[in-house]
Amino acid sequence: MNAWQFYDQGKIKIQNNDYKGAIEDFTQALLLWNKYERVYYERGNALFALTDYSAAVEDYNQAISFGYEAAYNKRGVARAKLGDQQGAIADFDQILCNPSKYSDSFLAEVYINRGNIRSELEDRQGAFEDYQRAAKYYQRIANRYQTNEAISNYQNVLDKIQQLQQ
Repeated sequence: MNAWQFYDQGKIKIQNNDYKGAIEDFTQALLLWNKYERVYYERGNALFALTDYSAAVEDYNQAISFGYEAAYNKRGVARAKLGDQQGAIADFDQILCNPSKYSDSFLAEVYINRGNIRSELEDRQGAFEDYQRAAKYYQRIANRYQTNEAISNYQNVLDKIQQLQQ
């Protein structure tokens, strides 16, 4: 098999929650071609799912070093799991400083993630602002597509805002 086939097989295994099998496939893909940023990213996701956050951060670092900047979001979440909230915020900031590169749903997710960390750090104003920004993105998505998921995401972020106001 070639690197692409191992990668595709790993993606299928992730969808089936076979994270160990996915890690094996992604590792095989990297042995054949070690400069494919998406493989590092996906292996990082599998490691994250197995709660190996340190190893996930290492793979996200590699993905970022090869230009896959969207990995900052997952690395931020993994860093937060490791207790590095400031590092997590810095990662989310990397994405939010250039929003035109990303979709509305991805930006909303990043704002939610940063808002959650700010809330943990008792930065209620910062969390409130992040949740409001996420709500604007989710509202735009809900208005555009009228999907249940978009409407649910919008409602969930409104609930977070309401909790902060209490």
